[in-house]
Amino acid sequence: MKRKSIAFLLMLSLFCGFLFLFPITAQAVGGVGIYVNGEKVQTDTATYVNGTGHTMVPLRFVAEALGYFCHWDARQNQCQIQKDDFTLQMRPNSKLAKTEEKSAVMPAACELKNDRIMIPLRFVAETLGCSVTWLEQYNRILIEWNGQKPQLTSELDLSGKTIVLDPGHGYWNPQGLYDPGAVGPTGLQEQKVNLAIAKRAAVLLQESGATVIVTRENAEDGMSLAARAAQANTADIFVSIHCNANDNSAYQGTATYCHSDSVRLKADLELASYIQDGVVASLGRKDLGEIKGWFNVLRHCKVPACLLEVAFISNPTEEKLMKETTFIENAAVGLTNGIGAYFAR
Repeated sequence: MKRKSIAFLLMLSLFCGFLFLFPITAQAVGGVGIYVNGEKVQTDTATYVNGTGHTMVPLRFVAEALGYFCHWDARQNQCQIQKDDFTLQMRPNSKLAKTEEKSAVMPAACELKNDRIMIPLRFVAETLGCSVTWLEQYNRILIEWNGQKPQLTSELDLSGKTIVLDPGHGYWNPQGLYDPGAVGPTGLQEQKVNLAIAKRAAVLLQESGATVIVTRENAEDGMSLAARAAQANTADIFVSIHCNANDNSAYQGTATYCHSDSVRLKADLELASYIQDGVVASLGRKDLGEIKGWFNVLRHCKVPACLLEVAFISNPTEEKLMKETTFIENAAVGLTNGIGAYFAR
C-alpha cells in the first residue's frame, strides 16, 4: 500500500511538473503570448504565420480585450465587432473589411481555424487605433491602444489597371428591337439598374486609381455584344453587370457567371469568386456562388471576364431593393471591393 502511494505521488509530481513546463494555454500551442494593454489574453486558438507571411490572431479574443463586442452572423457568414458607433465586418476566406462608411482590402484573407476567425494582426490592431510591438526575445506580441479612434486606413490601389464595366442590355439589336433586359413585377427595367451600378462603381474604381471604361452611358447607346467583347480586350478585366430573372418569382440571391468553354476558365473563375465574395458581403443577399454558363458577351473575351447577376429583378423583394439608392451603392461598393481584392491577391 505504501509503495503504491509513493508511486502515485511520484507520478503526480511528474504530471504537475509537465504542466508547469508546458501550460495548457494559447502560448503553449502557438508559442506566442498576446498582451493587450499589458494584460495577457487567454485564448483557445494559437497565433500563427500564414502562407503569405502574415501573423494571424483570433479576432474575438483580441477585440474583446480591447472592449469590443464580437458577433458571428451564421446566416450571412460574417463576423462583426462593434464598440460605440464603430462597426467592422469581415468574412472567412475574404480580404474584404467593411464599416458603414467605407471598405478596405486587408493584406491577407480572414481564415477560419477551430471555429475561430483569424485575422491579420497588424491590420486589426491599426484599424482599432492600436500599436503593435513584437518582443522576439520573450516570444510576445504587445498590443497597446494609443488613444486614436478606430478607422479603416487601408485603401484600394488600382493604379495602372484598366477595367471595363458593361451595364447589360440597353441597346437596339440588329432587328431594330430595343433590349431593356428583364422587367420586374412593377415594371422596373433591368438596364436601368445595371447602368446605375456601373456608373457608381466606375467612380469608386477611378477614385482608387483605375482607368474605367463603361460600355454605355445611357438607356439606349449600348454596344453590340461583339463590340463589348472587343472593348474588353483592351483592358485587364471585363465585368458585365446584370439582374437575374426567373419565371419562379421566389428565386433570389447573387451569382457570378463564367463562360463554360472559355480557355481562361480558371482565371475567369478566380475573378468571379472575388467579385461574388465582395458583392455578397456588401449586399447581404443569398450567396448562389460562381456558376459556369454560356454567354455570348463573355465568349470572345481574351482577358479574365465574368458576368455578375446582383439579384433577381423578378423577385418582388429584390426588385423593391433595386429601387433604393442604398442597394445601388452597396452593389457598387461590393463590386469595387471584389475587384480590389482580385488585384491584391
